[in-house]
Amino acid sequence: LAKLIGQYKFIKESGQPTGYSVSGIILGTGEDVTGFKQGDRVAAAGGGFAYHAEFVEVPKNLVVPVPASVDFREASTVAIGAIALHGVRRTATEIGEFCVVMGAGILGLIAVQMLNKAGIRVIAVDIDPERLRIAAESGAEHVIDSSAEDPVKAVENITKGHGADAVLYAAATSDSKPLSQAFQMCRRKGKVVLM
Repeated sequence: LAKLIGQYKFIKESGQPTGYSVSGIILGTGEDVTGFKQGDRVAAAGGGFAYHAEFVEVPKNLVVPVPASVDFREASTVAIGAIALHGVRRTATEIGEFCVVMGAGILGLIAVQMLNKAGIRVIAVDIDPERLRIAAESGAEHVIDSSAEDPVKAVENITKGHGADAVLYAAATSDSKPLSQAFQMCRRKGKVVLM
């Protein structure tokens, strides 16, 4: 264990590690750590801790156990799933309400699936037809190509003039227009959640 810790310290001090999500087996724990022990299968998330590396040191509150039925590759995506789930929860949408997911990248597509499974009527907006195809296959009731039509008017038509109950903003762009559109799509007192 001392040799592994020495290797970890060398790696940590020798460059700038990247990443924010990892899974593996606990090699050792701090003195005050309870609930985890050497040999446990775990996943961890957190920028500055859960690096894409062979050895990492992560605070206990960023670690979760991994069931034997889940492989390490799947478990290593814990951060992405947690981000999407947190965004979905923040929308506070209920069964039958409309939620627009702006941006059908990895986070947006995970959110589409979660919202759909929760009984939310999902409208996915993106500029990439392939991503919109995947969003439709993942449970989006409606898809809107914002490069081909005005997404605000499309949402207004879909919701019969009421507007969306929430917009989950997962778009990766420096253009402010999509964010402005997200607010315009919402009904009165609707929510815009930025992921």
